[in-house]
Amino acid sequence: MNTIGLFWRDEARLSSLNYYLQWIGWGLVVAGAIVTAISLIIGRQVDRLNKAESAAREQKIIALESATRPKPIRDRIITQMNVISPQIIEALRDGITKGSGDLPLHVIADLQRLADEPGAAAYISVRQTGVMKITTIGQLNGVEFTLNPSLLKA
Repeated sequence: MNTIGLFWRDEARLSSLNYYLQWIGWGLVVAGAIVTAISLIIGRQVDRLNKAESAAREQKIIALESATRPKPIRDRIITQMNVISPQIIEALRDGITKGSGDLPLHVIADLQRLADEPGAAAYISVRQTGVMKITTIGQLNGVEFTLNPSLLKA
């Protein structure tokens, strides 16, 4: 008689084999439950990280949009006047609305570009006098401007 046939006929061996197979089955069930729990925990962590990254991205987008949005013409005129000389805005506060001076061409170009924008005429007018001076700091041209006191009102 062959040995394989004897193994399957021996009830003690079959019982022990059944016992081990049950333990292996239960071990696989427990391992599956552990793997499922771990994957749920990892999935939740990944969701939290994705939400945090999304929120951070949204904040960056909002900050970039506000940084790239053009400032109102009123604010840009005040900034340009302060670049030329902070005394201009101080004089406007004192009621002096007209000014003149000799400025480099690039500053006059910036000022004229601002004055030519839509809505700027309510705050500023610029006129070049045509007088040119050569100095140690370069070429300066004469310019006259008039500011409206409403420039200072918020």
